[in-house]
Amino acid sequence: MKDELQAYFNHVREISTIHCVGHSLGGALASLAADWFKHNFSHDIKLYTFGAPKVGYSNFALKTTNTLAQENIYRCSNGSDPIPMVPVWPFVHAPYNGYEYSLAGGAIINPLAHTLKRYIKNAESENWDNFSKKRAFNSYNRVRLKPENSWQASPTVYWFIRLSEALVTLLRDVRAGLLNSIQNGIANGLNLYDQIAMVLAQVSFATPSFNGQLAGLLSHMLVFSGLKAVEIGELSYEFIRWVFEKTLAVLNRVARQALSL
Repeated sequence: MKDELQAYFNHVREISTIHCVGHSLGGALASLAADWFKHNFSHDIKLYTFGAPKVGYSNFALKTTNTLAQENIYRCSNGSDPIPMVPVWPFVHAPYNGYEYSLAGGAIINPLAHTLKRYIKNAESENWDNFSKKRAFNSYNRVRLKPENSWQASPTVYWFIRLSEALVTLLRDVRAGLLNSIQNGIANGLNLYDQIAMVLAQVSFATPSFNGQLAGLLSHMLVFSGLKAVEIGELSYEFIRWVFEKTLAVLNRVARQALSL
């Protein structure tokens, strides 16, 4: 679309502000468009996304946040919509470590919360101040989970964010610089979590002092995935990778259901 957009905005001089708006995949495209507009035009750029997935790693999210400024990014979500949760870390949202507008509350993840009809209904307001602003995933939050508290976990957006923050905390704790090398090394998907599982299994063997923190993360993931009866056994690569696989499978299933609607 860039050639057509470039030609249009080169000739339309009276426009001072460009509003990039989209729902779901349209929100992802709006994010890319806003970043491109800001680097190619002198207009003011505002970005509005509704139930959009994550677009890039932290470096892209941070660049977009600094380029557009937090006050020009309106990231909106329904509380139980699974699509803003994907792709999983190391993909993150812009504004980086910022807030989102919560159009509706929600506990258990619900694919129906992603529909455009729900977003239109929940966005009916004349004032942004009528919506609550809440902090979403924050890479600097320190979350260390204990196995005995795993019963508290549930298949909610809140707990998925806490699991992501707990994983980042653990990776930071076990090895300085590991976080950046993982983010910059492997693109995404199973290969990424293969790498993380290998690292954590090695840490478990070499530095048992982290085993409680690792077991806490895995036990909470199991409860999140509906596998409460599974006991934490040997912290091997195979077991860690299996827990990641089950957690990602739950998230991917509800995301596919949401998109199918």
